Amino acid sequence: MDDHMPMVSSLTGVINSLLDKLTAPELQEIRHSLESMKKNLVSFANQRVQSMLVQQWMKQARELAYDIEDWVDDLLIGSTGQIQPALRSLNVAIQVEEFKVLIHGMQERCARYGLLSKVTIISDDDLASFVPSKATIDWELLWGEKPCLIALSNPENELIRHLIDGERKLKVVSVVGIGGIGKTTLATEVYRKVQSQFECRAFIHVGRNPSVWSTLMNILCQLDPKSYYWGYDEKQVVTKLWEFLGKKRYLIVTDDIWTVCTWSAISCVLPDNNLGSRILATTRINDVASSCSIQPTDFVLSMKALSDCDSKTLFRSRISVPKEDWQFDLKNYENLMEVCGGTPLAITVAAGLLATNFAEPSHQSNMLEKAIFSVGNQHSKLQGVEKILHISYGDLSLPAKSCFMYLNIFPENHTIRKDCLIWRWVAEGFIPESNEESSWEIGARYFNELIIRRLVQPVFSYDDDQAVGCTVHGVILDFIASLSGRENFVMATEDLRFEQFPCDVIRRLSLNCRDQGEVDTRDDITMHLSRVRSLTVFF
Repeated sequence: MDDHMPMVSSLTGVINSLLDKLTAPELQEIRHSLESMKKNLVSFANQRVQSMLVQQWMKQARELAYDIEDWVDDLLIGSTGQIQPALRSLNVAIQVEEFKVLIHGMQERCARYGLLSKVTIISDDDLASFVPSKATIDWELLWGEKPCLIALSNPENELIRHLIDGERKLKVVSVVGIGGIGKTTLATEVYRKVQSQFECRAFIHVGRNPSVWSTLMNILCQLDPKSYYWGYDEKQVVTKLWEFLGKKRYLIVTDDIWTVCTWSAISCVLPDNNLGSRILATTRINDVASSCSIQPTDFVLSMKALSDCDSKTLFRSRISVPKEDWQFDLKNYENLMEVCGGTPLAITVAAGLLATNFAEPSHQSNMLEKAIFSVGNQHSKLQGVEKILHISYGDLSLPAKSCFMYLNIFPENHTIRKDCLIWRWVAEGFIPESNEESSWEIGARYFNELIIRRLVQPVFSYDDDQAVGCTVHGVILDFIASLSGRENFVMATEDLRFEQFPCDVIRRLSLNCRDQGEVDTRDDITMHLSRVRSLTVFF
């Protein structure tokens, strides 16, 4: 394997792992055929943006390499690299010829469509693109960092006024805005300030495709944490909620509701007991907000983008490097802020992007200028946060792209343990080998890089400023799921159930059984599982 190159990656697939296994004399012809395909794959993978034709070619090449490796693994004995005597037959020679024809076809299509004509050839200097960023983290800055409350004082006061206005009738207050605009941050801060004025309270994250049972169970367990309800079915949970809330003044926050149907399932178990109870709902969808706050006494707050001044304040507060090390091109900064469009999440990711490149200012200037131009052309219809995510993703090294995309394994709103995540990266083959550092140390640097870039949010231990895990913002997880589906890298069962990313073969599958509704999908996906390499189940 080439120095610095990982065995497996999201863009080049298992080509390096496969070539390492092709040592038997009978397999040398396949090896020679694959070498040229590998060069093209790596060349394409090193480009910041790939055309649709290139993406399709890369996907077909990766799937072919996966299929060949599956076949080779069946042939080899242990790790000796020798073909089993019982399999030395004419069938092997025939299969080798078939694979050679398929590889030749891939190369012929690459030449026919001129896919290499606009590719920048990789030089020895470009090997740096396969190693982690040189940027370092000021953990004290991150550890003491407060939630982004810039420009939220007026919306916060307005929400509080509606939540504690003395009205006896149940009131639903809704917050609506695009993803990453700060709805959850606002709801969390308001909840923190007013919760003591209610007899009981709960704050639940709903998400895109929730299970009604688990959502209602979450509410019940927060309202009455001292009791045990996990043996209850959905009907029992509904009955208990009605009994518990019937004579109490309660506050329920339902964060990130996606459908009117989901809202109806939740709201029907929250009684109007004329005790001044309140529901605070957040959503990205105007129709959902209108359905939540349908009564004359209800209220809908629409979140607005930050002003230029507030955007600048937030940006400077989110640079996770010491102030004396700040250095960035003013033109690039202004262009990035224009792309962000006043969305706090986009500004935060942009700050992380510049912070990562402070160690290499010349690279920063050239990279950003080209990246902003490319994303503006290819993704002109996307919102600011999605454009910034494309720019930041394009600046990741090849292994870091795989590590980032692998986060699609984990369910929404899941706290990911650092040690578990790094060892998973190592086991999957995403971490390149080095004579100077262990695989764990290199993996830890990729983990830190994702934090510096603000692509994940660190989770700290109680007694020091070292990150022990991370979480992924819902908007960023949606972005990862989109990338992962396009590359057929990691599939979650909800992606298959809702046919967001139809595919014939699944290589890595995540099954979330924490929601009862998810368990029922297992029978529906068995047809896809014959070539799964990695199966993760969450109970």
